[in-house]
Amino acid sequence: MTDVAGFRLDSMIGRGSEGEVWLAWPKEPGDPMPVALKILRDRPQTPTMAGRTGTHPNLLRVTGVVRSGRDLILVMPFLGGGSMRDLLSERGTLDPGEVAGVLMAVASAIEALHRSGVVHGDLKPENVMFAADGQPFVADPPFDLGGGPVKASVGYAAPELALRHEIGPAVDVFALGVIAYEALTGRRPHRGDERDVLVAASAGSHRPLASWPSISGEVARVVEGALESDPARRPSSPVTWAEQLAATAGGDGVRLPGPASVREVSRAGVCPTAEFGPRPPALSRPRRRVLTGPGWVALAALVMVVGLWLLVHLGSP
Repeated sequence: MTDVAGFRLDSMIGRGSEGEVWLAWPKEPGDPMPVALKILRDRPQTPTMAGRTGTHPNLLRVTGVVRSGRDLILVMPFLGGGSMRDLLSERGTLDPGEVAGVLMAVASAIEALHRSGVVHGDLKPENVMFAADGQPFVADPPFDLGGGPVKASVGYAAPELALRHEIGPAVDVFALGVIAYEALTGRRPHRGDERDVLVAASAGSHRPLASWPSISGEVARVVEGALESDPARRPSSPVTWAEQLAATAGGDGVRLPGPASVREVSRAGVCPTAEFGPRPPALSRPRRRVLTGPGWVALAALVMVVGLWLLVHLGSP
């Protein structure tokens, strides 16, 4: 394991365009709780906390900022349930009620940010995290690193953000629509290289969600409303949009592959690992039957009777 800025790195649990996320342990004695470190490579700028006053129970807050050379490291709680990307990789798609339940919590957290004057700007399944009990959290929005263009992820960026760098609450609503579409169908609405995605998103061109046999027309209508290419035509409130989705799809808790847990381990060199739930009980093999002495006698007698019958009936013309 590697020591970085007072933490002992254990294993990488995520990677994005701007850096990596690691499971790590504080090196201070008496602090056994693991943390998640988001390492932003080659970030010499000093981040500011401007506009980061919003609080919400479903916001995953950054608890510390440290440096390692030119790298910026954000310290966050380790939740243990993985990300929505992990969940979609495991299950492919989610039920409409699960999608509505997860995105209701996400939308509520995002609206809290909007009320405090902050736009997330990079919502995607990798930034929706789960606690071990399935409670969803939104990874905190990026720090202000100098006022440059927001670096949103291709496929989730609203057209006005990707093309004109216009950022407002509507870009987060668009990203919620993309996440919902992907969670319901297993694919993003706009695919291809960056140019193809931007052209399709700007034109509102994608396979209609209602064309999927498993999606009801009411659910499709709500999701499509968030994917409007014109931000003025999208719902103005993330929570209002999520409530409309829940009204048509219901709202259920998400089913993780199992309750995630971190095994208790010694801090003296044994790596902690996250795993999904208890293993299913091993199937017992059927006991092999063994013939005893009387059984062999009975089997031999049966073979002789069958042989005599074949000789009498088939042995002569």
